[in-house]
Amino acid sequence: MAWTYSGNPAGSALDQVRALIGDTDQENPILSDEEILFFLSEEGSARRAAPRAALAAAAKFAKEADKAIGDLRISLSQKADKYLQLAAALEASAVKPGMPWSADQGDPVFYKGMMGG
Repeated sequence: MAWTYSGNPAGSALDQVRALIGDTDQENPILSDEEILFFLSEEGSARRAAPRAALAAAAKFAKEADKAIGDLRISLSQKADKYLQLAAALEASAVKPGMPWSADQGDPVFYKGMMGG
């Protein structure tokens, strides 16, 4: 499976989806190109595919267990929750005018803490 990101979301729908869901780190990929391209083919646009990609990311993290070793804690379930929240926000903004990012507006606006964790 391939993973690519050019750093130019204006250049491709694949990069747009990656930018919207925060999957831009080559060293820590979340979804493959093939997975995102599937969502794009099903939905027809990056704005419609991004919520599905965020749900897929949530599903990947949901199957991972939280871990603790002494004082060190890794809470992957929190990542799943954040991606579920992001999917809901992307879905709502793709269909409702006036949201931070919607199909009838320009570039997305992300709020500090939206992808925290």
